Amino acid sequence: MPTSLILVGSRGMGKTVLLREVADIAGQHYGSPRLRVEVTSPGGFVPHLLHEAALVEQILGTTRPAGGLHAASATIRAGVAGVGAEVTLDRSAAPAFPDYYLIRDALGRLAARLRTTGSSLVVTVDEA
Repeated sequence: MPTSLILVGSRGMGKTVLLREVADIAGQHYGSPRLRVEVTSPGGFVPHLLHEAALVEQILGTTRPAGGLHAASATIRAGVAGVGAEVTLDRSAAPAFPDYYLIRDALGRLAARLRTTGSSLVVTVDEA
């Protein structure tokens, strides 16, 4: 059964060290992957969480399509030497979904993968 733990204390008491230790013990004893997130990460909490969730998916063997590039246009040219093709790639913009949906979808995919592997996951959120 999953257990939640909240560590509260003054600055410098070792809360972060304890979080890492708990996650490492779970990984060593139970084979649980660890998803470590810090609320005060540069770039924000949500991108950090999504990045870490994607890394855990990779560790579990889930492959995701790159999706970062798509063919924007194609021009077919005929020449004396034969037929050639020219393809231009553009980086697609990130979808504008609210953070709730991005987190829900990322953690939902991760939970589905964990169910298929029979694994658990240790999530630590620091500086909350």
